[in-house]
Amino acid sequence: MIQRRRRYLRSLATTVALTLVAIGCSSTDSDSSPVTTKITPDSVTLTLTPALSGLDQPTAFAAIPDTEFMLVAERTGKVWVLRTTSTGLAKVGDPLIDLSDSVITDGSEQGLLGLAVSGFGSQVITNSVERPPAGSGDADNGSTTIRSFSIDSERVGAGPMTAADSKVLLTVAQPYQNHNGGQVLFGPDAMLYIGFGDGGSGGDPQNRAQDLSELLGKIVRIDPRVGATAGSSTNPVPADNPFVSTPGARGEIWASGVRNPWRFDIDSDTGDLWVADVGQEDREEITRLAGPGLPAVGGKGSNLGWPLLEGTLDGGTENGRTADRSNLVGPVAEFDHADGYCAIIGGPVLRRSSVPSLEGGYLFTDSCRGELGVVQGDTVSLHPEATLTSPTTFGVSPQRRVYVATQDGDVFLVGEAD
Repeated sequence: MIQRRRRYLRSLATTVALTLVAIGCSSTDSDSSPVTTKITPDSVTLTLTPALSGLDQPTAFAAIPDTEFMLVAERTGKVWVLRTTSTGLAKVGDPLIDLSDSVITDGSEQGLLGLAVSGFGSQVITNSVERPPAGSGDADNGSTTIRSFSIDSERVGAGPMTAADSKVLLTVAQPYQNHNGGQVLFGPDAMLYIGFGDGGSGGDPQNRAQDLSELLGKIVRIDPRVGATAGSSTNPVPADNPFVSTPGARGEIWASGVRNPWRFDIDSDTGDLWVADVGQEDREEITRLAGPGLPAVGGKGSNLGWPLLEGTLDGGTENGRTADRSNLVGPVAEFDHADGYCAIIGGPVLRRSSVPSLEGGYLFTDSCRGELGVVQGDTVSLHPEATLTSPTTFGVSPQRRVYVATQDGDVFLVGEAD
């Protein structure tokens, strides 16, 4: 995983303790008593089967619909085509995309971080932290750059595409090296959802996650079929976004108050938006934003609370933070750093997948603990039998096989024992 700064981590305990709060509830009292987690019986045993090795710091997967292929992104800038087989995954040919000359990898949370493929398979989206153009005056930490690549039969196999072959949909300058988010995801509404961290440093010193005039600390929704480049008159902001008519607010914002949403997913059956947000000193959290029914997506206008809250803990009033906490959306599950957690990694909602017994659950892991877990209803299950060293991301093939990758470049198929 893109490693988060360790200076915030406390000493790691050896016991397991989780806390749950009611789905969709608000929390404003730092002394509130959490509800003890219900643990799923051990009747479901997860398995990890080696599927591929030799990748260079894999950060994201994307399935190509109705094919036997998926894509994988490496932090250092390359996107590879993978063929799915009954026994694993295999690289196909040269890289499809190579942004090695564009991305910044000086910091451990920089680089090529996100990847998405449209429902028709003809548009590939990348999310990367890239060097600022010469003379632009942008920060030395570069800019998050959302690029769109058009894929057709003539292009595939003709050599890697580079930045010059793409259209830039959105750029956001980064004030620090860390908390860059990275997720890009097509919703059932054909819109593109993008996760932006709060910009970095510690404690969100400029309160960006609560500032609607900034995209940092937000989940953003744009129309990728329109896009916008410098000097363009096109507008990628959907008219039904929640803050389109709010004075001073960025119309691209879908939800606010996130710290570093490394991964999130949309439930293909309900439209629920599940967000795994990396914490700071105390808590990792997972929040479910209920969908109103497909093709709509949950979370419209929601505020997840950071830095006013870290999980259900009150974040204090430093830097003049006196905002009303009554309308903040609390997590469905939170995980204490005292129990070994340090950076949560959200996965897919399990639908018709290679883990049928956990249908509808939200799969996750943690960069430090490494074990897989599932949030299912009001229950969290932990699966120490399926533990990895430094996991980074999950992927789902067109056949709904679930994969998890590690920073060392290994990929495993997630299944369940007979």
